[in-house]
Amino acid sequence: MEKLKSNNLHAVGKWEEEHQVNILSYDEFKKRFPDLTQWLVDFFRYPTFLDDMFIFSVKKNDPKSFQVVIFSNLYKYVLYGHTNTKKGYLGGGINNRKYRAGETWFRGNDLSDGEYKKETLLKIMADVVSYELVQKYS
Repeated sequence: MEKLKSNNLHAVGKWEEEHQVNILSYDEFKKRFPDLTQWLVDFFRYPTFLDDMFIFSVKKNDPKSFQVVIFSNLYKYVLYGHTNTKKGYLGGGINNRKYRAGETWFRGNDLSDGEYKKETLLKIMADVVSYELVQKYS
């Protein structure tokens, strides 16, 4: 995160302003949301890349509400949720990163959602994998 902020302060500030969030370092996010961080570490083959691949943030007006943004070549995925209640909440969304021919908007969809628990994260990540698969004859 320090590397991200030092390399592009303007972009970070713009992201925080547009999304009404405070971007956190991986270590700070891990302190605030240890369960979610551990679930992500368990899921990824090379968890040491989490700090370089993801944008971790909390809502400016609610530090128990979070977003984790992941980019692929075609899509932007967002994990979002909160730990404000006993069961909490975890959900996901997807948006195209490029317009489709003839369109002037980015397509988007909701991904799985549910209680703040590992099983919900696994359903969301299964949705992510489904979006990233391509037809074998295209």
